[in-house]
Amino acid sequence: MVSILMMSLVVIASIIAGVGFVSTMSLVVIQRRREIGMLRAMGFTARQIRGMVTRESLALGLTAVLVGIALGVLLGSLGAQSLIGAGNDGFVWGLPFEVLAVIVVAALALVLVAALPPARRATTVTPGEALRVV
Repeated sequence: MVSILMMSLVVIASIIAGVGFVSTMSLVVIQRRREIGMLRAMGFTARQIRGMVTRESLALGLTAVLVGIALGVLLGSLGAQSLIGAGNDGFVWGLPFEVLAVIVVAALALVLVAALPPARRATTVTPGEALRVV
């Protein structure tokens, strides 16, 4: 029962993270509208613009995942030590490398899916609209 509850919390947190990531990347695309228009005017294709936004999303997502895993391992180890450390000599380490690998892969898949709408929106920027002085 506890496992089902924890997995439900992970699913809800992932949905919230995905929505937040789409929002963040959409804001990046809106703020860089002129830059994207200039790149389009210089000859960038829609595929190259999508790739640029997707790579930026992956870099942001990978950084967040690595920092999150580092903090999670550190705080989890300290929590485990405070719970069971009194009965053991030394510091207790136990890293589930398979689970951490699955988390990294799942998080990057979530980032790729969440990067699709902003990348698609970035390709709709026409050079004339983006470079027009308001």
